[in-house]
Amino acid sequence: MKKVNLFIAGFSKCGTTSLYDLLVASPSVRGGQSKEPGYFSAVKGRIDTGSDKDWSMGGTYYKGQEWYDALFPKRDAPYLLEASTIYGFDAESPRLIHEYNKDARIIFVVRDPYDRIESHYYQEKKTGRELPDFHLFIESEHPRLAFYKDQSRYEQVLQNYKHFFNDKILVLHQRQLAQPDDLAVILSGFLGINLLLSESVRSNKRMEPRFPALKKILISFERSRFARRSPRWIQRLGSTAFRFVDRLILKKAGKPEVSPLVKNRLKAEFQATADFLQKNYSIEL
Repeated sequence: MKKVNLFIAGFSKCGTTSLYDLLVASPSVRGGQSKEPGYFSAVKGRIDTGSDKDWSMGGTYYKGQEWYDALFPKRDAPYLLEASTIYGFDAESPRLIHEYNKDARIIFVVRDPYDRIESHYYQEKKTGRELPDFHLFIESEHPRLAFYKDQSRYEQVLQNYKHFFNDKILVLHQRQLAQPDDLAVILSGFLGINLLLSESVRSNKRMEPRFPALKKILISFERSRFARRSPRWIQRLGSTAFRFVDRLILKKAGKPEVSPLVKNRLKAEFQATADFLQKNYSIEL
């Protein structure tokens, strides 16, 4: 059986959904029934541990490879793709992916760490999580901020993947997703195929709930043990229902006001990350 051989492994809130949508629109790439199955991770999520140091939801390695294989009923394209950003969090993911398919190719998307942190903050606000205003969130060193910072230090993750996959890794900057012609050339060279991409797309617009308490209840059910262990057809039905509800209860979120001093102080913490990307991948944050 043909194995999944292309992974977008990170980073969260850097445009991975946009890249996934661009790739699966090509006849050379086929996605599965779930964009983000999280199979190659066994870590528990914050929903189970209650710890601000953990990913929101845990991995699904416990479900077994038969479950994972069933997510890809059609395998008639050169590349089978999935995009689970938890793979950029779990230090064991590169090993698990390599054991599954040592010839897999791995793509990462990075962006300015400050912008990534801001986006991650609003993503969790969107789920109904109660967090202080962004300025206070940063200034007070909120416990969840340490997690956001860790996810924005890309260098250790990239080094871990390089250990297993060497030159089968491609690192992109988020701004490259807005240039489909140039991106197609880069991806074609990396994948060894003539890849055609449609116009650039923008996914995951910044939103926040009109009724945070209601959204929190809905998310708690969606991420409950019952929902995670339900048959796939029930999960798909639930996802459709939740998307409909989201259209009713979500509103566009504004740009946060943060003092230049606080913003620059946070940015300065990631100079080593910027230097690493410039030196190893010629990427300027």
